Amino acid sequence: MALALTAGCDGGAIGSGGGPGSDGGGLGDGWYGTSEGGGIDPNLKPEQCGNGLDDNGNGDVDENCGCQPGESQECFPGTAAQKNKGICKSGTQQCSGSGEFYLWGACIGAVKPQPEICGDGIDQDCDGSDPPCPGKQQCETFTVGVHSRPVDIIWAIDQSGSMASEIAMVRQNMNAFASYISNQKIDYHVVLVAKRSGHSRAVCIPQPLAGPSCADGQRFRQIDQVVNSHDALSKVMAHIASIEAFLRPSSLRHFVVVTDDESSVTSTAFDAFIAARPGYKDYIFHSIVGLTKGGCVADDGQQYIALSNKTKGLKFHICNANWQTLFNQLGQNVATASTLFKLSKTPKPGTVQVTIDGKPAVPNVDYQYDAAINQVKLLGTPKDGSKLQVCYEA
Repeated sequence: MALALTAGCDGGAIGSGGGPGSDGGGLGDGWYGTSEGGGIDPNLKPEQCGNGLDDNGNGDVDENCGCQPGESQECFPGTAAQKNKGICKSGTQQCSGSGEFYLWGACIGAVKPQPEICGDGIDQDCDGSDPPCPGKQQCETFTVGVHSRPVDIIWAIDQSGSMASEIAMVRQNMNAFASYISNQKIDYHVVLVAKRSGHSRAVCIPQPLAGPSCADGQRFRQIDQVVNSHDALSKVMAHIASIEAFLRPSSLRHFVVVTDDESSVTSTAFDAFIAARPGYKDYIFHSIVGLTKGGCVADDGQQYIALSNKTKGLKFHICNANWQTLFNQLGQNVATASTLFKLSKTPKPGTVQVTIDGKPAVPNVDYQYDAAINQVKLLGTPKDGSKLQVCYEA
């Protein structure tokens, strides 16, 4: 007599008789029957009734387990360790049957574990991780506000006779500018090219950005050189080694020139000089200059304007500048670096995959990858502390 014919005949539905592998009910998975009898398949673990899981790994949940008419339960076609991790989701199964034979039906709405695809930022096998592909793919993890790209800002201030009031405005607003970008979780350095003392229009930056008596500070360095009407760019070029001694290799670099005159160095010559040096592939140039001739302007700053246009920097007319607004806009532009993340190696084309807080990110919707500078930019305004994982084949 096959056990399959007698199960449940002792006063109950199938599952009430305590078959092998059951928790007080049912034959459980792993039972097999033949014309000569049956037994437990040694290659399958027994199904444990009542836990809503796939204990024997055959893709079904609580199969051959008895239940009460009208009952439903949460179910998951996997293990407890996989449940609701990665792509996996629980479903629901209903008790169905007739007479005294009621069994759990299919698990509806569940997502099962799948074979893992290494390094795509998705946990297909629901083990809580997405492993990199051995020897091919690597992943880098960044935290917004901790690993965001650092910023270095290089200022050059014209100290000619017509610039006294503008120098006063720069000095008055520089600390508010530094405070703003600091509050955006930006790791910043400021370099100022201007004579700090011993000059009738000295540019002396007070604490807390600078040190005591306008000395250098933790985030501030001053290149103590006089900048005249036409030589802001030439002074930057002449002292580039001293400037770069305070810059970081991976930083986003901003230049800001304040002058009411034109440059003796052309925009083409300056751009070629800077572009030939490491670390300036995506530099940004901002101009606080004469945008038009006349008024307070000795000459309009066409070379500076051309650099701002080329690098998508900001332009302000020096005669009617609202200096507080000007510095706020500069700060906002600089603060976009909180969404920039430089990769340590160069990915093969088409292999970059990104997750944000464990969720797959969509290119050009959630992020952009710029191959020219090997950088990922998050779009929108990610919250401070968000986790960004970038996986790619190097």
